[in-house]
Amino acid sequence: MTTSYAQIDRWRTPIAGGLLGVIMVLLLHRYVGINHDSILYLGQALAQRWPQIFGQDLFFVHGSQDRYSIAPWLLSEAVGIINPPMLFLWGSAVGLLGFFLAGWYCLRVLLPADQRYWAWLATICLPPVYGMTQLFSYGEKFLTPRPFSEALCLVSIAFFTHKRTWLALLCLGLACILHPLQMLAASLIIWPWLVIRDRRWLHACWLGIPILFLAYIGVKPFPDLYVRIDPTWLYNLYDATPQLFLSKWGLADFNNLLFDVFLLIIAQRILPLDFARWCRAALFGLVLGFAVTALLVDSLHLALPAALQLWRVHWLAHWLSIAAIGGLFFYDIHAKNFSRALLLALAATFAWGEGTWEWCAFAMLYAVWPRLHHRLPSNVTKLIGILLGSLVLLLSIEHTALQLTGFKNAGYQLDLFPFDRLLLAFPAIGFGLPLLCVFLWNRSTDGWQKILFLSCLIPLTILSCWCWDSRGLANRVFESNVFKPSIFGIMLPENAQVFWYPGSIMGPWLVLQRANYFSPGQVAGEIFSRETAIDARGRIEKLRPLIEQGLGCDQARLAGTYHRDCAISPGNLRIACEPGPVPPPDFLVLPYQQPQGAIGTWALVDPAGLQSDSKLYLYKCSDLVASLTSK
Repeated sequence: MTTSYAQIDRWRTPIAGGLLGVIMVLLLHRYVGINHDSILYLGQALAQRWPQIFGQDLFFVHGSQDRYSIAPWLLSEAVGIINPPMLFLWGSAVGLLGFFLAGWYCLRVLLPADQRYWAWLATICLPPVYGMTQLFSYGEKFLTPRPFSEALCLVSIAFFTHKRTWLALLCLGLACILHPLQMLAASLIIWPWLVIRDRRWLHACWLGIPILFLAYIGVKPFPDLYVRIDPTWLYNLYDATPQLFLSKWGLADFNNLLFDVFLLIIAQRILPLDFARWCRAALFGLVLGFAVTALLVDSLHLALPAALQLWRVHWLAHWLSIAAIGGLFFYDIHAKNFSRALLLALAATFAWGEGTWEWCAFAMLYAVWPRLHHRLPSNVTKLIGILLGSLVLLLSIEHTALQLTGFKNAGYQLDLFPFDRLLLAFPAIGFGLPLLCVFLWNRSTDGWQKILFLSCLIPLTILSCWCWDSRGLANRVFESNVFKPSIFGIMLPENAQVFWYPGSIMGPWLVLQRANYFSPGQVAGEIFSRETAIDARGRIEKLRPLIEQGLGCDQARLAGTYHRDCAISPGNLRIACEPGPVPPPDFLVLPYQQPQGAIGTWALVDPAGLQSDSKLYLYKCSDLVASLTSK
């Protein structure tokens, strides 16, 4: 029995550390339902399973990028067995936890024992977003193949570091068949690292010759290497997918990128050798990926380089820079250089939302602090530390007060205002609280650790699991009515195309199980097809008057000037539904009771009972045109 208790005590701290990580993962990366790009992967799975229904959907009619990944096929097989909402819920959980577990394994190889845990917590607690307008993030909180591919890339980094090259290459191969773009982006960092270790890896450049040959003989997708994006196609891409072009990035986007560059430069000088080498490789990878994008995409407008999105190298560089923050924090705190640690905290705070370029001042002070503080009297350095700590505290209090005001205005309803998530999203709070927990745990006696484990960690783990599912109203309604094509009281033909105002994909795909006529999400892949871009432009122009008038009604509702008879005008209905050069949708789903008469009605009921119910109306375009023509 003594041995058993000793073993439990020996494992208590690792288990507590793991539970703290899981708690923060679940609290900060909450499930939002079939949302963002997970909708598109759902569509790809549905199209593979029921091509006769979805073959004419805008997202698929001109081809889709799903042929380059095994993930849609896997999802299509799973959809036939598991209810899609449950599949995506549990798939998201596996992907999320798998990613951070892979991150732990990677950092376990790259950093020493205590330092690796701080770095791992940083990757969990600090902002994971990268790219333009914070559109993407590593370890996504919805189901896509990206977290699985990214996890395999992190594991491959650990294997490369351990010189287990064949296992590393196997992981990269698996990552490629799941999500080629994320693997290719990671390879822009992995390859420079390999070259740094062994210059024979420069021979990988010879792979360019067979690629050029495949492009010459027309093997897909390589011919697009020579295809220039024409002005019409380019105009559509600028409008729908500006993240592909660095010239469309804003100052805030480059602000985040440069902060990552700063962290990598500092880390490769201070942190242990294995991690430092990967930081150095990340700097090379960033230069390579962004330089190629600037030249081949922004300047030459070549289709294949645009589709490859080499700027995605930022995902792995950002992950390394975030891990570097944890490592640097540990380094400074354990060196009792608290002022320098506070300078880094302030730089991160201003870089991620409290300002724009103010972080540069704190970053420069952080870089020169080792030389500066030796020249200052000890009382001056202590005073500076107090001032810096006070500034961090004031910013945290200000953020908390602001969120409390929003929470109060929302009637203290977490569903309307996620106070807890917004509070933890502040870097000094989201990362500071877990570090405080680590500090208290390490300084607690054996008895107090047992109390903390049972009274805090276990209940918080249960609570975080309970709170992780934070789907909004639209997702709750749609996902509780999956595959109900007759929900409006009428069965739609299999070849029907439905426009669901103001551009929902979930409604037609998940509820009605029918092709979607148009949604902004459907043009996400138009870089892979010029025909999709042109077709989408025609459809949006056909629907534009209807959408704009509907948005006017919606704004009136929010302003309190909404009239019950607010509806789409006969002229705008005619534009949307009349046959012409651009074929119209077969059916419209609108939140307005039109005088022309709906052929079906759906009374929406929030399954959670958190929001008031409303109605949607189904209209047949041919009936609308006939009714309008007869008048």
